[in-house]
Amino acid sequence: MTTEQAVKIGDIIIDEETGEILEMPEGIGDPLEWLTHRTNEANAASNAWKGIAGMYKKAIGELLNKAGVKSMRTQYGTPGWRGRVTRMGCPELLPDVAERYELSRAQQDAILACASQLDAKELDALEGVPAEAKRDLIHESESTWVQISPATPMPPDVQKVKR
Repeated sequence: MTTEQAVKIGDIIIDEETGEILEMPEGIGDPLEWLTHRTNEANAASNAWKGIAGMYKKAIGELLNKAGVKSMRTQYGTPGWRGRVTRMGCPELLPDVAERYELSRAQQDAILACASQLDAKELDALEGVPAEAKRDLIHESESTWVQISPATPMPPDVQKVKR
């Protein structure tokens, strides 16, 4: 069972799931032109706000540092320093590590079994491996989305003139 959901943004109503325009304001002209313009405006506003938020966060960080605290409660929330450590194995280091710690072939194979992905470009470039085997190791998936490229202005009219 699906529930139909729509969103109203100003004077336009759009089906959330399909993107179908259910209601539009009068006199907007070409809907594609109008929606492209509105999307560009929304993206520009979003980017501007993200930039402003980034500057605010820098200033908050400086205030926290000056106060000598990692976080401080305010009536609007608790800003604070957060951190994340990202750990990732580096397969290119395996030969050196294997030699340094005298790892057996079984130990090296166990380490390589921890890999969650194979680089498709590197697989394609492998020599000495049958093309069919490489093809069977690669899973392809495709996703699509709408992207708006900025409008390219028309070049000025160029005329040849006598000197």
